[in-house]
Amino acid sequence: MARAQEEVAPPAAPEPPPPDLTPPTAPAELTATALGETEVELRWTAATDEVGVAGYEVVRDGRVVAGGPGLGAREKGLAAWSSYCWAVRAFDAAGNRSPPSPAACARTLDLTPPSTPLHLVASATSDKSVQVLWQASTDNVRVEKYELLREGDVVAESSAAWADEHELRPGVRYCYAVRAVDPAGNRSAKSATACAVTPDLTPPTVPGALAAQPVSSSAMFLAWDASSDDVGVTGYEVVRDGELAAKVAVPDALATALTAGKHCFRVRAVDQAGNRSALSPATCMTTADPEVPPAPFRLQAEPASEKAVRLSWRPSAREDVVYRVYWEDGKSIGVTRLTGYSAVGLKPGERHCYRVGAVDEEGHESPRTLEACAAPRNESLSVR
Repeated sequence: MARAQEEVAPPAAPEPPPPDLTPPTAPAELTATALGETEVELRWTAATDEVGVAGYEVVRDGRVVAGGPGLGAREKGLAAWSSYCWAVRAFDAAGNRSPPSPAACARTLDLTPPSTPLHLVASATSDKSVQVLWQASTDNVRVEKYELLREGDVVAESSAAWADEHELRPGVRYCYAVRAVDPAGNRSAKSATACAVTPDLTPPTVPGALAAQPVSSSAMFLAWDASSDDVGVTGYEVVRDGELAAKVAVPDALATALTAGKHCFRVRAVDQAGNRSALSPATCMTTADPEVPPAPFRLQAEPASEKAVRLSWRPSAREDVVYRVYWEDGKSIGVTRLTGYSAVGLKPGERHCYRVGAVDEEGHESPRTLEACAAPRNESLSVR
């Protein structure tokens, strides 16, 4: 009887490879570079894996925003002038993911300037301050501040749509422009200009040392110390016996057509804005005796040399007179028919005060002029 054929078992199936449970290493040297207002580029060095790295995922704020097999990626659609941070992780074919890389951060650029401020209005808020208002600018990020410009220079900065400039001069016209600045330092074009004039609210100082000199039986000469003003004195008003009698531009005046007798005068200064000082204290004087010659007036004294002073005056109304010159002590130092005289033989810096009277052929002398004082030049003190 035939032997039964033995059954042969099929070969055993190969063992499946063990599962890949090892994640890749973390990518290294991650960098982030802004390419514009809305785009950032990321670069990194490769991760390693015992089987092989399949790709990379770029993560921002916990979500994957880009990825691929390469060693770089870009994210677009970002906001301008904004800071972002990213990490990258590698994954293999088994889906294992590496730890995230250290973060890299970047801020997108802002290349867009704000819009130009509009509708500037400037107005004086005091005699030394101006306020400027305008319509706010817009910007793709935000407007951080405004620069107030005058004559090309920044004179104030403001985060609001207005600004003030202080410590100005009264009575002056100031013109301004404004530009907007964003956080990136982009500046708008300058606005149109707006101007304002600071008011002059301050009156001049009171004229000082008012003095009166009789010139004739119907005229008097007045002189006083000039006033000062923060802008400028434009003239003086002479008040005689309580009534406005004259307006003059210089600190002296000749009052004429007077009635014989005593008259009282006061003076006040006026500036360009029409501000008036208080009236000076009154000075009263009686007109000259009609029997004496009319007096010279407006005596002036100035240095002529190291040893001389030159005097000049307005003449008497009569021609048949001579002029006698006096020192402050009443001593006569000379006589002339001219309307000028040189006091000579003086010492450098020796100051004297002078007066002049007119004398007619009968020896009658007019009232003397108001004093004028001067010293010779002290040339040894001059700067060479």
